[in-house]
This record gives sequence, structure tokens and C-alpha cells, in this order.
Amino acid sequence: MRPPHSSRSRRSLLRGLAVGSATGLTGLAGCLDALPRQNPPMTPNASEIPPPQYAGYTHTQSSGNHRVDGVGDITEAKPVDVEVPGTPVWAAGTDFLSGGGSDHSQWAVVLDDGRVFGFRVTLDGRVESGRMGPETIDGPPVVSAEAARLLTHPESSPHTHPFPVYTRLVTVGEDGTVVAHEVPDRDHERREFDVGALPDARIVAPGDTLFLFGDATDEYGHGVLGDSLEGGSIVVLDRQNDWAVSRLSPPEGTVFEGIAPIVADLEYDRPWQAIATASDAEDGARVVAIDTETEAIRSGPPIGTGNRWRHTLAVGNFGPNEEREIAAVRTPHIGGVAEFYRGTDDALELVATDDGGYQSHVLGSRNLDGGLAGQFAGDTQDLLAVPTRDRTELAVLRRVSTGVERYTMLSLGGELTTNLAGASSAGDYAIAAGVDGSVRFWVANR
Repeated sequence: MRPPHSSRSRRSLLRGLAVGSATGLTGLAGCLDALPRQNPPMTPNASEIPPPQYAGYTHTQSSGNHRVDGVGDITEAKPVDVEVPGTPVWAAGTDFLSGGGSDHSQWAVVLDDGRVFGFRVTLDGRVESGRMGPETIDGPPVVSAEAARLLTHPESSPHTHPFPVYTRLVTVGEDGTVVAHEVPDRDHERREFDVGALPDARIVAPGDTLFLFGDATDEYGHGVLGDSLEGGSIVVLDRQNDWAVSRLSPPEGTVFEGIAPIVADLEYDRPWQAIATASDAEDGARVVAIDTETEAIRSGPPIGTGNRWRHTLAVGNFGPNEEREIAAVRTPHIGGVAEFYRGTDDALELVATDDGGYQSHVLGSRNLDGGLAGQFAGDTQDLLAVPTRDRTELAVLRRVSTGVERYTMLSLGGELTTNLAGASSAGDYAIAAGVDGSVRFWVANR
């Protein structure tokens, strides 16, 4: 993630543009000269790099799990629209940590021409302009919780973003090399790992161990996620063990079809599970969970034909009695069936479906962040928000004893053009979704 190579003149022309503020449903029209955007150095200093769990990602959690912390009934949240001068394609937010207790989350919105706009979302439901830099980037943003800036690095592939690891950045290069960058005053030396990473691979980490898709291969020619490359393995980098490299393999004959695994505690009495979509040309996609210690694989049922994809989205307490389940959408391009899986001793059991027609992904897009889980009913059960077939509403789905029900519908005010992102502050949460010309925030309180 870096400023585009060829846009210096455009950046000069845009310097001084800004965003204003909005409260309630007021837009930003006529307010674009209120605050100049920042253009900080391409590489942040060590004090600006937060621990990984405190940064703001388009996929919300550092583990790759599309789930927002916090509790609040989404039906009581007040939507707030802010206008932006173009089509937003990415949004990411995080609690602001620097300087002590936070009363707001800070957000970055990236337009389709790479321009970056910053916002502050307060606990009382106000959305205000906020400084955020750099003023343009190539790919998805990662928001620092320690400073009003994005985490960028010149060696990062333009299709992904750096990953923060306690005062240092780790990048994925266009050549597939992963680099843990030096921090001279912290005695961190540069480390390089030639692992064949996907050019759009997202590094994820629930703790001190990093996971990403590597050993890129084009042997499965589905090519619906932005290019024809898929993961031949999940590369594991153990930061606490001198960056030891190991790999987790997919089921024989399959590849990992995605840009990042979800690493989660599928059962609280087990080690971490790396959860992903594994696909082949004969049977298509299935959801798999790989034990990160034993490498044992549990698999859900395959679709049964090639060139059919499952979008693995989130792990949460989705079950009617808050059982841990995996949420996915089967064939979001041609059907859109919401699915919920539960782990057994040796498999993933498909326990509930809803064929309501959900389009969590647009064909050919690298945006795989089209679903979000959270405690959206104000209690401790997780619900799943996914776009409808026409992408003008979010369906908030709740697991019940008889299957799946729609808890509520949220209007987007247009056709969704961004990911769905969440951020929490002091136990409350905000979620964001963009359409052409504006971004809608929902702020929910306990």
C-alpha cells in the first residue's frame, strides 16, 4: 500500500482539499475546504505503529475475522451520512488510543481514484471530519490507533497493505517476498522470507504468530477474486521463535481460494484454527478448518462442481444457544446462500442455511470484506450482516432453533461500493458502508 507511482501532479492539485463534518443525516456538500488532509512520510515512525489488534483493517479484526467488538442494538442506531467527492471503495476504522481514554473511533475512506478522507465517529453518534494521511494510496487502508495516519510502506504490494507488529511493519511485496522491516533504535533487524505470497495476500494474526496465503499457484483457473493466483499453502511466521517459517497445507488436490485465512478459536478448548475456503476443479469450494498445532483438517461439504465459490466470512457465537459457528455465503455471484457451520470431531457440519440471495462479493473484485458479524441485537449472540442481491440493503441474520431469520434490514441509500467495516470504542461500536458519493455510519450504544 503506497502512494501511486504516477500521481504526483494529481496529489499536488489535490493538496488542500478536505472534508467537513456532519451530524445526523447532514452531508458534507459545500464543506470540502474546512480541513486540509495530511501527507505524512510514507513510512511511519515506531511510535505511530500500534499493536496489531488495535489497528483498523477493512476486514475489522487482525485475525482476519470479519467481526466487530462492542454491544448494541443496530435497530436503535442512528444512521449518519457523509458526502464524499467520488465513489468510495474502502473504509476502515479503529479506536483512537493515543493520549489516553478514547471517546471516538477514527476512520479512513478511500475513493476509487486513491484519495483518502478521514473521519472521527464519536460515542454520541456524531461524525466529524478528521485529519488522515497520506492523501492518496493504492490499495486497502490500515488505520493506526496511535496517530492520525494510515500505515504505508514503499515495499508493500499495491494490492494489499503492511501489517503492524509492535513498532515494526511487515510487508508483502509484489514478488511474493515477506519482509519484517528494521527498526534501528529498537534492535529490530530486517528479515526477508521468500514464501511466494499472493500479491494481494493479507497478513493476519490473532497473537504473536502471523498467517498468510503463500506458494502462489495458477493451477485452479477460476479467477473470480481479482487474478488467477490462489494459495498453495498457509505460511506461518512465528515471531516469538526467531520468525520460524512453517506451512499449513490444504486438502490434497485443492488450493486456498481467497486472500486471507481467518485464525480463530473455533472451540474454546482447542488450539487456533486456520479457517479458509479450499477449492478444486472437480468438486468446487468447501470450508475447511486446520488445527495450527496438529495440522488436522476438518472440512465441510464441497459444492459438488468446479468453478463455484464459497465466501468464508466470520467465526462467532452465532448458534441459537451461542454455539461457536462459521458463517459463509455459498456462490455469492449466482445464488447467495448464507451458511452456518459447526465443528465436530472430524468435520464441519452445515447446520443452517438461508437462500435469501446475498451478494457478499462482486465478481472479479479484490474486496472480500463484504460481510460483518457482531452483537447487533444488543445481547451476547452474534449476528451476520450481508448485502442483499441488489446490494442496496444489508440483511442482518440471526440464527434461531429452526434455522436463520432476518433480524432487521438496513438501507444503504444506494448500491454498496465498499467493504463493510466495524470499529469499537468503550464497548460501543460503529459500522460503515459506502455508496456512490457518500458513506453511511451506524453508531450503536449499549
